[in-house]
Amino acid sequence: MGKFLLIMQICQASIGVCTGPITDNLHYKSYKECAITGYRKSYNIMNELKTEDLDKFRTVISFYCKEVSDA
Repeated sequence: MGKFLLIMQICQASIGVCTGPITDNLHYKSYKECAITGYRKSYNIMNELKTEDLDKFRTVISFYCKEVSDA
């Protein structure tokens, strides 16, 4: 079984703008570990943003875990 790479993207839905893919370049041992990290990082990012900005831009954070080879 391979390892997993967390890839995130932050979008401002109200204006249709998204960042490019963002990764921490860490290889997680399991899909579960990667996914939980994605939820935690998303939560932390949302908490760091100002409420006014979240309301104005309708910020959305998405992520996925991509399996990568062990090499």
